Amino acid sequence: MFSSLALILCSWLVAAGGFVGLGALTWRLMGGQWPEVNGRAPLFFTGWATALAFLQLWHFARPVDVLATMCLAGGGALGLGLWFRSGKVRLRRPGPGDFVHFGFVTVASVLTANLALSNATHADMGAYFVSSLRWAQEYRLPPGLGNFSFLLALNQSYFLYVAALDVGPLHAHGHHLANGLLGLGLMWRIARGLVRHVLAAEAPGFAQTAGALMLPAVFESTRTLNVAGPIADLSVFLVGCQLVLLWSELWESRERRDSERRTLLRALVFIGAAGIAMKSSLLCVAVPLGLAAVLGNVPWSRAQWRTSALESGKQWAIGLVVLLPWMLRGVVLSGYPLFPSPLLSLPVAWRMAPEKVQEIESYIKAFARNPNRPPEEVLSNWDWLWPWASQLWLFNWEFLLPVGLTVLSLPFALLRWRGGGRFDGTRERLVLFAPLLVGLLLWFHLAPDIRFAGALMWGVAAFCVAMALRTGKRITLPERTAVALASTALLAGALVLHPVPPWIARDGFEPLAESDTRTRVTRHGLEVKVPNGPRCFEALCTPQFDERLRLRVPGDWASGFVVE
Repeated sequence: MFSSLALILCSWLVAAGGFVGLGALTWRLMGGQWPEVNGRAPLFFTGWATALAFLQLWHFARPVDVLATMCLAGGGALGLGLWFRSGKVRLRRPGPGDFVHFGFVTVASVLTANLALSNATHADMGAYFVSSLRWAQEYRLPPGLGNFSFLLALNQSYFLYVAALDVGPLHAHGHHLANGLLGLGLMWRIARGLVRHVLAAEAPGFAQTAGALMLPAVFESTRTLNVAGPIADLSVFLVGCQLVLLWSELWESRERRDSERRTLLRALVFIGAAGIAMKSSLLCVAVPLGLAAVLGNVPWSRAQWRTSALESGKQWAIGLVVLLPWMLRGVVLSGYPLFPSPLLSLPVAWRMAPEKVQEIESYIKAFARNPNRPPEEVLSNWDWLWPWASQLWLFNWEFLLPVGLTVLSLPFALLRWRGGGRFDGTRERLVLFAPLLVGLLLWFHLAPDIRFAGALMWGVAAFCVAMALRTGKRITLPERTAVALASTALLAGALVLHPVPPWIARDGFEPLAESDTRTRVTRHGLEVKVPNGPRCFEALCTPQFDERLRLRVPGDWASGFVVE
């Protein structure tokens, strides 16, 4: 058991170093100076977004194999080398706060690694999670894969990221690392803010207060078995939290116009675009925050409208570096760049039938509202609203706790609101909350599944509590103590609700279940595996057999599928 635990911890450390190196290189290419080690630059998540952008392009030509991982490792090593050479990486004597910070993340890493040894129990593991991962590992992007199974056309680039971790001693086990790596990367960044409320002489800023208050939610998310499987929903929450905190940093520094802030804005757009490509449900977070960041932070004026438009265009171009290949992937997979939306379909030979795509879109919208009734019944009226609202109270950390914190802290935040100066002005506070509230409205309209709103709800809660506990730009010692106590209490609550499980008593990873399949033959002579139950754990298996299915090139599975 301990050898496997050590393997996970060492792999996380190596992968994190690679992402940081890629992030430093990308930060420099986006126009920023080489960042300071403990600066504001979100190097880890910028590097992760860079890796995802690269893997999307790679998958057009080759499966995501060890060569792809080696290319990413080379880029990370290059970035680290140039960063160290720049002179911005300086060693210093660690202080008490550094030891507390490192100790907290170390304990969290060991606890998370213990859970990562097990297997997730998500219902969709055998529906399409594992098979999506296998297609990424074994084949280049096949046209018309949605004809084989519409779930494989959902275009979640998350599985490319998981496949890149599935190399070397972690072959067949990379999915155990993916979610925990993002969780710990985020905890490393925001735990430093909590420590600064207790031990640092320099007063923490508003964004660090908000991060300290969101830390328990991030920690709790890694205390579930979802950390052990290729489940994109957990990573959606983590990336969403990072975007919310980046937005708070931009809001806090809105009076500055330096190159670091401009690059931070570009990083937010870049990470948000990668989050949408990872899983499109993150657009409820990424789109409002990206729009607010660009439109609210580019200095628009009549005299300089050309310059302002050019600067705004640069921000959007950075996002399109990720989103255009993602949309092209959608065309290859299904014929629809925004699948499951039928908008902007292209008349390619492998395009899925428009009526089927419309049916799938309706099913997804209805499932988020009431999965127990037919889509046409759910979407035709508002009868779903009360049962949907009633079951929200069953979700402690996703709904009940952030809403409760918001309700309790809002009156105190409003009292502070009345007495503040420019920093606490009405307009500035509305600007901070507006994109989060717009995101919640967008979430409610598209697919109001509580899984996809966690980052927004915790962002609203953290901002409300932070404003209730802070009087202005400077935070007093009693206020710092109150923030630290609130965050610590919530962290303790996460451990109480998710007790430390017994150490997994085996030397190795828990293997995936094996699917029980049989072979069926389409009328074109194509042999396809179908499950006897609900699960497929291999690429060439589909729970949606269609006798009209055939390969575009006989004998070549990578050539893709058509239905005729």
